[in-house]
Amino acid sequence: MKNGSLLSKNKAGRPQKISKRAESLVVRKVKKDPFTSVKKLQTDYNAFSTGPSVCTKTIRRIVKRNQLADRTASQKILLRQNTRLEQKRWCTNYLNFSREDWSGFAFSDECPFKLRSDRRLGLAASREMK
Repeated sequence: MKNGSLLSKNKAGRPQKISKRAESLVVRKVKKDPFTSVKKLQTDYNAFSTGPSVCTKTIRRIVKRNQLADRTASQKILLRQNTRLEQKRWCTNYLNFSREDWSGFAFSDECPFKLRSDRRLGLAASREMK
């Protein structure tokens, strides 16, 4: 081939196992439910795909290539209905408190949590808690 030719050149490396369309399907599933596991994505893809089956490593590569978080999303703690009502009741009770009224309360922002090695919050093992 000459330089400036419009013909496709041979590409180095192994051809991709998954098409761009199938890759976008995986990306959509991850965006729709970020809590889904790689194993679940793999089984869903292999069940509905007419092409070759893929391994979890391929799914991880797709997620990383599309700049999505390559980790499990942390779940938000949901409050029960009665807890929300109690919080609202507490707020309405103390809504009109003055500075002098609040001076009788002691607040502490110390928390028994610490950052673990996997970057998640966990309870600190302190001697006071035992």
